Amino acid sequence: MKRMNVTATVVVVGVVASVAAAEPFSSAWHSLCGGGTANVFDGGAVMTDEACGSTSASDGPTITFLAADRTRPGSLGAAARAAARSQVLTTSTWMGVRVDLTAGYFPSFLPGGDNPGGMAEAEISAVMEFEMPADELQWFYELDIDYLHGSPFTGATHILIENVTRSEILVEMDAEVDNV
Repeated sequence: MKRMNVTATVVVVGVVASVAAAEPFSSAWHSLCGGGTANVFDGGAVMTDEACGSTSASDGPTITFLAADRTRPGSLGAAARAAARSQVLTTSTWMGVRVDLTAGYFPSFLPGGDNPGGMAEAEISAVMEFEMPADELQWFYELDIDYLHGSPFTGATHILIENVTRSEILVEMDAEVDNV
């Protein structure tokens, strides 16, 4: 059985310089658009879901979508899943941005369990806008793409953090995976 499990995670955290500690981060705008399909090849319907939304609240709700399909309800059979989550969290001293994208087929791990094969596809675009409370910030960021070797997968990620007031790019990362 072929297995595919792909997760892309981005975490960006800015830490306010001590001179600007009194001025908190504020998230002005957060939007996500994306969708996905999932299907376990057991003769059932293809599951789809999509989300397109935005929020202006500083600690606004997480924006998500989930398309999931399983074999035999209640069994420990196979599953296919396409999901995404975009979240902005802020306090007076730090701001965190997290974007997760998962597309995968997960066969049963039990001997004799359901393993009919399956597929999942997902796509996401997330944009966060915030005001920088200081001229200098310390950043921690991570881009993590995991997949099981030998499984077909093609995907690309582009992350851009820009100070649009100054037309200054703070962080830019690209990653492409072509394992067909």
